[in-house]
Amino acid sequence: MLAVGREDLLHIVDVNMTLRNYFESLPKPFRMPVSTFFVAIIYYYCAKCGLILSFKPDYIAAFWPPNAILLFALLVTKPQVWLWYLLGIVPAELAADLPSGIPLDVAVGFVGADWIEVLTAAVLLRKFSRAPLEFKTLKQTSTYIICGVLIAPFVAAFPGAVATGIGVVEPDYLTRWSRWFISDALTHLLITPFISLWLCWKFTGIRSRPLRYYLEILGLAVALGIVSITVFSGKLLNIETFPAMIYVPLPILLWISVRFGPRGIFSSVLFVAVVCIWYGSRGHGPFIHHSVAQNVINLQVFLGLTSAPLLLLAVLFEDHKKSEKQLRESEHKYRDLTESVSDWVWEVDCKGVFTYSSPKVKDLLGYGPEEVIGKRPFDFMLPEEAGRVSDAFSTFVSSQQPFNYLENTNINKNGDLVIMESSGVPFFDGKGKLLGYRGIDRDITQWKKNAQVIADSERRLTDIIEFLPDPTWVIDIDGRVIAWNRALESVSGIAKEDIIGKGNFVYAIPFYGERRPVLIDLVLRRNEKWEKEYLNFKEKDGLLLDSESFHPSMGDGGCYVAASAGRLYNAEGVVIGAIETLRDITNAKRLEFEREQLIAELQEAIGKVQVLSGLLPICASCKNIRDDKGYWNQIESYISAHSLAKFTHGICPKCAKKLYPDLNIYAD
Repeated sequence: MLAVGREDLLHIVDVNMTLRNYFESLPKPFRMPVSTFFVAIIYYYCAKCGLILSFKPDYIAAFWPPNAILLFALLVTKPQVWLWYLLGIVPAELAADLPSGIPLDVAVGFVGADWIEVLTAAVLLRKFSRAPLEFKTLKQTSTYIICGVLIAPFVAAFPGAVATGIGVVEPDYLTRWSRWFISDALTHLLITPFISLWLCWKFTGIRSRPLRYYLEILGLAVALGIVSITVFSGKLLNIETFPAMIYVPLPILLWISVRFGPRGIFSSVLFVAVVCIWYGSRGHGPFIHHSVAQNVINLQVFLGLTSAPLLLLAVLFEDHKKSEKQLRESEHKYRDLTESVSDWVWEVDCKGVFTYSSPKVKDLLGYGPEEVIGKRPFDFMLPEEAGRVSDAFSTFVSSQQPFNYLENTNINKNGDLVIMESSGVPFFDGKGKLLGYRGIDRDITQWKKNAQVIADSERRLTDIIEFLPDPTWVIDIDGRVIAWNRALESVSGIAKEDIIGKGNFVYAIPFYGERRPVLIDLVLRRNEKWEKEYLNFKEKDGLLLDSESFHPSMGDGGCYVAASAGRLYNAEGVVIGAIETLRDITNAKRLEFEREQLIAELQEAIGKVQVLSGLLPICASCKNIRDDKGYWNQIESYISAHSLAKFTHGICPKCAKKLYPDLNIYAD
């Protein structure tokens, strides 16, 4: 015996994917002709089936399957190619109708009415519903029923009633209209969704189904087949005695509707409809006790009123399952998120009682979620802190407003203080009534400690800068003043509170009388033009050192200043600002100028003294010296003029004895 395994059956259902791939592999010029031919062939065989299932001798059809094929073809293609399919089904319709004895003019009338119906449905559905038709939401299903099951057959029934009345006296126009309308409505209620659901299904996840799933399908299919044939064949049950027996398949259909959704119920209802129509068209079953026209209408009404609620029920359950799945996924994502984040996620009611707590509370307070639920946040605080936070929370509840960064101090299980930052948002029920707050708590204990350390460090740095003897200031990366010490206040005449936070080179005004880049700016952004303004300019390891400049507007007669500037960095090595210190070097500059002048004078004098070291013409008698202009000068006058020596007159012992013999001037 040939055994067919589960994988073999699953391989067979991939036929629609194979057809899709086949059409996509065709060259573009051949795709539409081949596709049109394919649709026409299917249309023809569906028309033959419709005629086989019609009620003789007038060929009254309970539904007309070809219209479902044509509507599906239009829904899955662009409107630009619809004419191909509309023209392609004409020979298929005639080939099916004419051999059955239907006159040519009547068959052509049928084609025209079918065109109107299918085009109306296709246009409305493309406008108001998205493709493909999946029948997973009540909105899409309701739109389809209104456009495809009610409006389109209603419109097409008018020309359809005319076509069916060609050459016929009876029945009247209204009867023919109602018969056409119900037939097409039942077609699009049962057959079109069946085709759309199966041909647009990609069979995703089918191989992951357990075997019991397929055994359940098989069992329900067998049970539905047996019950439907038993009830609608009329051979085993006397329906006239028990008319309610026609509803025996209903429990099975309800089960299928709930368990297998739209695809399952559309398939099952269509199967029941085919069985019912097959036996009814052959004079068996519960719909054979009146005229043929009346029997058809009774059968159509039964199928429509029975199948429509089942179909809507299946869609509702499918929509509900989808919503439940999305809700579960959302809950899982929310739970995973709340349990993976480093913050404590919580939920409280209007009284502040915890109704949910993420496991992170164990790391923050040392308590498990089960120990927290039922308590209030204020139970983990010191009395004074609990009162403050409780009053703040009551204010938020009264105004029903969210809150952010509410700082509070808690006591953990070990008795240590934990500083947390709370943020929360209110949530409401469907009527807008406040139910409570959801939020997160973040442990900022270490952050507060670090902030205090940083604040202390900044304060110490500020104090150091403040009491430096040299004028000093600091700017941030945007050029705004963030420190301005006392020495600089004295030099510039600008108070700290008047300049802190200001930028745009305002700190240059006291020194230059205008806004312009100074050394502290050049250390951040080099500028050759402004660097030339300095008397000298030195750079070493990112510092600008001993950069001297003259400021004529400062002091009496101007002021010389020596400046040093350097960049400031954060912990990551990123430049965050710059600092500059100044030193008044005016006195040093003046001493330097005086020293240089004295040296110049000495050098000039020494130069003149060095002239006497040469050969001097001197009189052998009077001892006068001739200068470089030819004049004779006394020796003392010449030496006084050409050196730093000064003369004072006296008399030597030899001359004193000679000139003044009577005076003993040099006596011991």
